[in-house]
Amino acid sequence: MANTKNQKDKKEQEQAPLQILANPETQKGVYSNVALVHHSDNEFILDFLFKIEGDPQLVSRVVLSPDHMERLVGALTENLQKFKDNKIKKDKK
Repeated sequence: MANTKNQKDKKEQEQAPLQILANPETQKGVYSNVALVHHSDNEFILDFLFKIEGDPQLVSRVVLSPDHMERLVGALTENLQKFKDNKIKKDKK
């Protein structure tokens, strides 16, 4: 019975909206047109670059645990599918 309650609590936490605090500079975000992925036994490193001419500039680096990377890939896959489904609906109109 406790296992079912823990699963329910976990699901509710995952669906609860997040209160995210960020300074104005961070809220603007950064543009990236190149992404690189590296990994070791313990972490994944996502480097986001901006390149127009010459050498690309690193604009952001995110380091993730393998478990978090797996959840990120799942979330990206799910959202990409939703985007494609929505685009198909709009194209049919």
